[in-house]
Amino acid sequence: MKYELDNSYYLILWKSRKGYSVVKKTKVCIKCGKRKKLNDFWKQKTVRCGVTARCKKCRGEQIKTNKEKHADRFKQYADTYYQKNKDNPEFKRKRRSTLLKSRFGINLEKYNKILLSQNNRCVICKKHKDNEKRALCVDHNHKTGHIRGLLCNYCNGRLLRYLQDNKNRAAGLVKYLSKALKNDVSWK
Repeated sequence: MKYELDNSYYLILWKSRKGYSVVKKTKVCIKCGKRKKLNDFWKQKTVRCGVTARCKKCRGEQIKTNKEKHADRFKQYADTYYQKNKDNPEFKRKRRSTLLKSRFGINLEKYNKILLSQNNRCVICKKHKDNEKRALCVDHNHKTGHIRGLLCNYCNGRLLRYLQDNKNRAAGLVKYLSKALKNDVSWK
């Protein structure tokens, strides 16, 4: 049985002993005109069917063109919003979580678990996180995205930038430093 809520939204119902149950929900996108499942639309509580009029793909294209068209307004709004909220701890936490998710695919909880497993210290130099001005950096393989650990700004920026995810360079550095440590008594 097909139930039409409006001309673009359909519920397909299945009759059973207990009554009718919803089998499939579909809607027509007003932009591309294709009938799609409700999962392909963003949720919107203010409308009767509970989803947006445009599908996720079409809505994304619309947002992209609007951002390009009104880039100065978007930048001004973002700057104003940041200036207004930069001291708010909740804003900082959400911003940090969003950055971790977009760059490394982890959330703040996962970051904190890694931090606790390292005793709140840099993996390489063992410097405590409280002795750093900034949060510890997420060290990851740039090709695979695998997270290796958290590093202080110095170790991440100076030591590992030189290695560039190259095993031969890392092995050469370890070999060189171990030899230097054996021969130089002034090193501790």
